Amino acid sequence: PALPADLPLGQISAAAGRGAYDYVCAAIDDAQAGRIRAIVTAPLNKKSMHAGGVDYPGHTEILAERSGTRDFAMMLANDEL
Repeated sequence: PALPADLPLGQISAAAGRGAYDYVCAAIDDAQAGRIRAIVTAPLNKKSMHAGGVDYPGHTEILAERSGTRDFAMMLANDEL
């Protein structure tokens, strides 16, 4: 779905936080169903997620729970790593 036209840019937003969670979940569903082969994420605004009723520290924990993974960690990659 498209982003709402009235989405406040640069501000805490419950709608944006809930949307971020819903988009991550949709990507996970697509990956688990084999419709996509990878997920790339960017930082999520935790305050907006909490305002939207999402009680996760970030997408790493969402990915772990939805995939049934108990032993997990976040990995960063860049030219220096």
